[in-house]
Amino acid sequence: MATPWRIRYERRELHQIDDLATAVQVYAVIGGVAAYAREMVANDVPLAPQELDRWLCHRVLSPASPLLGEVELLFGEDPLVSTARKPNLHHATLADVALGNHAWGSLTNYVRIPGASLQAIMDALVAADFIARVQDPVRDNRPTYHPSDPLIRFHYAVIRRHQAGPGRHGVDTMALWAELITTFRSQVLGPCFESMARYWTTHFADRATLGGMAEHVGPTMLPVPNDETGAVEIRKVDVVVAADDGNTPGARTVCALGEAKAGERITMRHVHRLEVARSAMGARADGARLLLFGQLFDDEVRQAQATRADVEVIDLDRLYAGS
Repeated sequence: MATPWRIRYERRELHQIDDLATAVQVYAVIGGVAAYAREMVANDVPLAPQELDRWLCHRVLSPASPLLGEVELLFGEDPLVSTARKPNLHHATLADVALGNHAWGSLTNYVRIPGASLQAIMDALVAADFIARVQDPVRDNRPTYHPSDPLIRFHYAVIRRHQAGPGRHGVDTMALWAELITTFRSQVLGPCFESMARYWTTHFADRATLGGMAEHVGPTMLPVPNDETGAVEIRKVDVVVAADDGNTPGARTVCALGEAKAGERITMRHVHRLEVARSAMGARADGARLLLFGQLFDDEVRQAQATRADVEVIDLDRLYAGS
């Protein structure tokens, strides 16, 4: 790929946006390569929530926007993927990952090719840094796959998926954005915020916050009992921190469990969900901290942080500047 994707995005200075809720949403669209991404929008970024719709329509979804075709251009320029015999399969794989199908089984079902053929495609996309391979910190299973940068997720979940709209001359971008905003919030902003939470946990959270070192960090899927029916269901845990003290992932001590929600108020229901997940992991998670990442928090959750040693609230101020 022509440019490095991974960069420290937690600092306020990345896109020079002081309003952190706006900064999160801009990052979810143009990603973490600050100078490069700002050039794509003519150094015009929204500085407050009320400017976001205007910016997305004028600088991102407009037929004149360089961002509309930028990922496709990068794909065509990268020697690791540009010479692929069947580029459509690479694009289909990227789209599937961007739409939230991170597990190997769902990827093979979506792309409809044998696992060996998909492995070659995935290896090329990982090597080109379009996709990141993420190991489960507490389960000895296949890794999951995630977009390496939010710009890739936004492109394949929003732009390429609906390319007939943004690329059409005379398109009403405001009306188009009104149709796409639900997709953006659920399939772009939400997963982006989860990845931010894992990055912060890995690189900026201190030992006191996590109850240990961030030696293995990632998401996991966990069988837990349904609160109402008691039936076992598979639930995703956004952030899991495990110590490096077991011969296999399943034997590692779990230091912390986290839930990351960009667009909803964090309540005691989210605390309870983490408590259930901790219980389902058994004795190895008995001392696990509960990490709650979000923008808005009920007073009860703030009070829980003040009175309980196992609850940590990570709001946007702490996510961008704290440990």
